[in-house]
Amino acid sequence: MLEYLTFDVVLQSPYSFLYSFLQELQVEDNKQLRNVAWAFLNDSCFTMMCLMIPLKDIAVAAVYFAAKGTGTQILHDKNGTLWWERLGGKPDLIVKAVGVMNEFYTENPLRRNDNLYEQSPGFIWE
Repeated sequence: MLEYLTFDVVLQSPYSFLYSFLQELQVEDNKQLRNVAWAFLNDSCFTMMCLMIPLKDIAVAAVYFAAKGTGTQILHDKNGTLWWERLGGKPDLIVKAVGVMNEFYTENPLRRNDNLYEQSPGFIWE
């Protein structure tokens, strides 16, 4: 496989997308939202998500997950455009990414029952 890729295995990071999205939405100072979104991206590294979903959409899903989990409301723009559409996110990919993480969080045999990250929200999967 590496020969087929000519050993070019440098990947772009979703973290840079995340930070620019938080700035664009003007919520980069919301520490809880930022930390939960960052934790989502960290945990997504334990899945195959980066092979299934474009990194930009993973970052949008991280913001969505964090907003839902922390109860943060992100405002739409003046024209009524939804914030995830403004960032270029696709609803089907956001749902897919959150679904992958739902499976990871609920079916991971290595998970712990105690919550080491105290700011992590209790998330109700709809």
